[in-house]
Amino acid sequence: MKNWNYAALIILMAACSTGEKESKGEAVSADSNGITNKTVAGGFDENTFNVLQLPLVIDTNFILEVDTNQRIPYQQLRQLGANFLDTEISSGLVYDINSFCEIDSLKQAGAYAQYVSKLDIGMTKIAISFKLGRIDLKNGARLFLWGVHNSSYEACPFFGGTTIIGTYVNTNKQNTHFVIGEISAGGDPPSMGNDEVTAKINTNNEVVIRRVSVNDDLDIAGEQTTTLTLVLKLNGERIEKVSATKTEKNTEKAQSD
Repeated sequence: MKNWNYAALIILMAACSTGEKESKGEAVSADSNGITNKTVAGGFDENTFNVLQLPLVIDTNFILEVDTNQRIPYQQLRQLGANFLDTEISSGLVYDINSFCEIDSLKQAGAYAQYVSKLDIGMTKIAISFKLGRIDLKNGARLFLWGVHNSSYEACPFFGGTTIIGTYVNTNKQNTHFVIGEISAGGDPPSMGNDEVTAKINTNNEVVIRRVSVNDDLDIAGEQTTTLTLVLKLNGERIEKVSATKTEKNTEKAQSD
């Protein structure tokens, strides 16, 4: 069985477990969704996050076993600001958060059932956000861990997955968001793909993040695998990018005429 099959199965199971029955509501537009574009922003209430200890390993078991019951409303995410760490691994994060904000605002307005009734292929159907915990660093900064789970309408092209997000609050109370864990998959057969992001946060405030991306054409034997390793240092006032390395492997064989 190819890798994307394993990831897709996980996502479909997660989507079923997080689905909610919504009562039909009047036609109400979504609130002005998305996060505001400011660097210094409101933060999470630290008292509502469990304290996590270092070293912390965020592997596939960690992601698959996350407790999604401590939900975060979209209004709180909008106050966090839109300062995203400029890395290839975090490139799709703003889309995931804004999709959640749209879905959650529709639910709160009683308009989610109407939204679902008009869904088309490629549109987001399920999106939730949840708290995981916080790390109090010795330099006075904090790292909040939280997550977003989303999945699309049940037709190809499809997408879905769970993303673990780190919000670093530096000593000046400025927020920076980045992806620190992920299991996701998507595609439109014969083109399929999946991403797996794992990480380790060490006691010296160093964060090692590894992403493995697999792209597969089902009509061709083999697959393309890209591995990206990013090393960050959580200094008091900023996140330092220590190194980034990428390797690629292609085992696909061109079809003979």
